Amino acid sequence: MITRSQRRNQDGFTLIELLVVVLIIGILAAIAIPAFLGQKKGAQDANAKSLVRNAAIAMESYYSEHQSFDGTTVGTAMTAADFALVEPNITLVTGAQPTFATATSPFAKNDQVGAVFARENSSASNNAYFLYTKSASGTAYGYYRNYDAVVGKCRSSTSWPALTCTSGNW
Repeated sequence: MITRSQRRNQDGFTLIELLVVVLIIGILAAIAIPAFLGQKKGAQDANAKSLVRNAAIAMESYYSEHQSFDGTTVGTAMTAADFALVEPNITLVTGAQPTFATATSPFAKNDQVGAVFARENSSASNNAYFLYTKSASGTAYGYYRNYDAVVGKCRSSTSWPALTCTSGNW
């Protein structure tokens, strides 16, 4: 038989104490998880913005050397191989329109940037571009340079057709 003095010397937690600890942990988790998810979205968007900026810097480096955004043949758009000579860590995906209907479209998490080139002002070579990518959070980011070297940036969280770069900034 256990006496009262022996019972007082036993170590351990009561059921109530354990329930209080579990309740406190649950409350802290309920506060921390939404805050973490918000930080995750912010990091994904920052990754996409940085990727587009780095691609634009690489484009300008290419332009300073070639005086156009043409590939190896004047009048033809720069290819992924041409771009890789300047920036091997970003995959350039060329196309006519920024469309993300397929799983192979440019996404920031894969270090992919889409590019559309243009000849403006009666030029024989490509002298303008539009870069775009989509963050893992679903926000699209775009960056353009026109033939006058005027640059702009835009974003859209609704859909790709809304990514026109006529208004809005990051």
